Amino acid sequence: MFKSLKTTVPDVETNKSENELQQFQHTTTSSATPNPLPGIKLPKTQSQWAEANAYFHQKFVDLCVVEDINHFTSTFQNTIYNYFANTFGTVKPKTSTNQNSVIKQLKKKLKNLKILGRNNNSFNNDIIAVSKLIRSKLHNSKRPGKSADQSDVSIQLSKNFWKACKQIFSPTTTTPPSFDVEKGCNFFYSAMKADDKCNYNIPDWIPSLPLPSFGGDVGPPTYEEVSNIVRRTLVDQRA
Repeated sequence: MFKSLKTTVPDVETNKSENELQQFQHTTTSSATPNPLPGIKLPKTQSQWAEANAYFHQKFVDLCVVEDINHFTSTFQNTIYNYFANTFGTVKPKTSTNQNSVIKQLKKKLKNLKILGRNNNSFNNDIIAVSKLIRSKLHNSKRPGKSADQSDVSIQLSKNFWKACKQIFSPTTTTPPSFDVEKGCNFFYSAMKADDKCNYNIPDWIPSLPLPSFGGDVGPPTYEEVSNIVRRTLVDQRA
């Protein structure tokens, strides 16, 4: 009879190890779409890295004691991210107005959503929404010049004058005048009859202008200022 070389393990230890492994099984409880966090700035000097290393040593002193793997992973990642984000700041994402760059970013987002949605149907709505947005962007990019025409007021007025006027002036709030027709007629009638030597008196129904925030220099220019002006004029003429 040959003796087996396989070591015999008691049933109690086997059940214990199986129970310990079951505690580390990952179960997804959240169905929300994960949003990417902004990038973080890292230390640049040796002393800053040493300070960060000492901070993490103090925070993760009980690193080996893990009871809940999900809670441990979340706490571990958040501690590292929050330290660098609060100490050194975050990187602002670069926003591009180029149509091709926007489409590339949307395609990259769609690819990540499809990877996350392989075993999770909660991402289906996000995948459909991003796909529709990409198709809309591609459809608009095939018509060059339309967005520029819409932003150019002169082109809008030449195409459809009254429609453009309605779009421009409708959002504005109409302000009623502070004078009636009789006051307006009297003012313009007297202004047209006045000669050049007549002083202009601002009527009381015209809002008064605010006082200047700083006093203007009404004195004559100095000799140095006049010399600089003449010198600049001669230089411009020679050029």
